[in-house]
Amino acid sequence: MEIYMKKARYLKKEFDDDLVRQLLRAVKVINESKIERQFQSGIVITQRMDFED
Repeated sequence: MEIYMKKARYLKKEFDDDLVRQLLRAVKVINESKIERQFQSGIVITQRMDFED
């Protein structure tokens, strides 16, 4: 991811589906309020999803 960002000399202003698919290895749903994203580089980010009714 870092290598790509260094090569790209501009910031994207809109969502790029192809870029996201290249950077992500997997997205896992842990439970109803938590997801985990694993990047190709090996970095794993776990995020809580809070919902309001």
